[in-house]
Amino acid sequence: MAARTRLRASTLPRAADGSTLPRWETVAAYTWACEADADISRRLWEKAATETRKSRAVMRRNPRRPYYPQHVTTVNGLAKALRYLRLTMG
Repeated sequence: MAARTRLRASTLPRAADGSTLPRWETVAAYTWACEADADISRRLWEKAATETRKSRAVMRRNPRRPYYPQHVTTVNGLAKALRYLRLTMG
């Protein structure tokens, strides 16, 4: 796949793992290599980019500290941890 897309081999798994939004150029290369529909890929990428921007804006307005599973001891704590995950992960 790296040879076909002309991307670094280390870029491909990072782009595919879903932890961050890859650049459009990376998505376009994947789309081309897989012979998929570029228009659909572009629409999906733009939607993900919009959601990512919204999530970042919410976090800037209302920063919260990360919550770790070992710190959740109450239902309220669980709700806060889930809200934090939703906001940070989109």
